[in-house]
Amino acid sequence: MPLEEKIQLSQRAAQDKSQVYKNDLMSFLKELVYTLDENDKVNPIKRLPMDKGYLQDLTDIFKNERLLLIEKSRQMLITWTGMAYCLWTAMFYEGRRVVVQSKKEQDANYLVDRCKFIYERLPDWLKQMYPANPPAYCKLEFGKHNSIIQGIPQGAEQLRQYTVSLIWADEMAFQEKNEEAFIAAKPTLINGGQFIGVSSPNFKEFFFRCKSDII
Repeated sequence: MPLEEKIQLSQRAAQDKSQVYKNDLMSFLKELVYTLDENDKVNPIKRLPMDKGYLQDLTDIFKNERLLLIEKSRQMLITWTGMAYCLWTAMFYEGRRVVVQSKKEQDANYLVDRCKFIYERLPDWLKQMYPANPPAYCKLEFGKHNSIIQGIPQGAEQLRQYTVSLIWADEMAFQEKNEEAFIAAKPTLINGGQFIGVSSPNFKEFFFRCKSDII
């Protein structure tokens, strides 16, 4: 087989495989996503353990629910799974603005850094097909198809500036301005976007009342 034909065949196989990952979030998470366990000094970089049943269930919920609130505890890998979902959304689909919101801007940047960590460990052939712009603070951009993951601090102001495809509100119960931020996010839901609020418990504030369906 001529070399040129072999290269074309390889490119065709890569294109087919990329479509599998684009269409099947579970395959993307199971086969490509690595996490960083800072408590493990021997083997800190690990695959996302998609054999855990609750992560499989969460993956299905991500794809099917536009408004989702998740109460969690630490070490469940919910945030890593969520950042992988944010990356999958922005990387594979055109014109997506994914907003990661946390109490402080530096916390939001830390979450965007998790997206960067996952992206950097993807296969080279896939990164060539979906190239990211040079790293920037609180941003991971895919300029080739006008998508971005953007980290912002709590509050409503920045949410009102954009039409957002997906909002990930991290530790939502600890954001004092979470109610006004959620109100500002409502147009995202009306226009077909998605809101995911995730938090460990923090008494009976807005996140708790929403989760408990008592407002």
